[in-house]
Amino acid sequence: MGRPGGYLAATLLSGVLFALPACAPETKEGVTAVPPCGKSRLQGMLVSNQYPAVDEGEGRVGLMYFGSTDEINFTGPLGYYRLYSCQSRSAVGFDSYGIENPRDDVPYVGMEEFLQEARRRGLMKTPEKLVQTALRQPGFKPVGYAWYQPAMDEYATCACQHFSPDLAPAAAKGKQ
Repeated sequence: MGRPGGYLAATLLSGVLFALPACAPETKEGVTAVPPCGKSRLQGMLVSNQYPAVDEGEGRVGLMYFGSTDEINFTGPLGYYRLYSCQSRSAVGFDSYGIENPRDDVPYVGMEEFLQEARRRGLMKTPEKLVQTALRQPGFKPVGYAWYQPAMDEYATCACQHFSPDLAPAAAKGKQ
């Protein structure tokens, strides 16, 4: 399903523009793979993006979801960011709700802009500081919704295999 020459989605993440051609091969239910480990889903007028995983260094991967609906929670946040440790198999992060009541004296920074600045400042090396900094931003809140565990496990395992294969779960090594 696509428009020749059009784009289903284009996103700036970690300074890299990735675009999903509208004519890209789709799997069932309008899901398009976005390597490494990402997916874009189009259902009717609703779009959801499981962004490509990002190598955040030191055996950590960045997992980000943003969309108008998701398999995680249909009434929850607009987006999620989890800094996942391939070694401990645990994650810290925050949820993004956008900003309902903007104020001129508190500029709203989107999740992608925030993550770019956090990377520049080296916050990915100190997960607690990353979360503390995020929670001071308008629109970001503590993790309040659990990611649908099978989807999170698949996303995290894929990312660890891709960026830190020596730390990937033993049962998943070799599967690609």
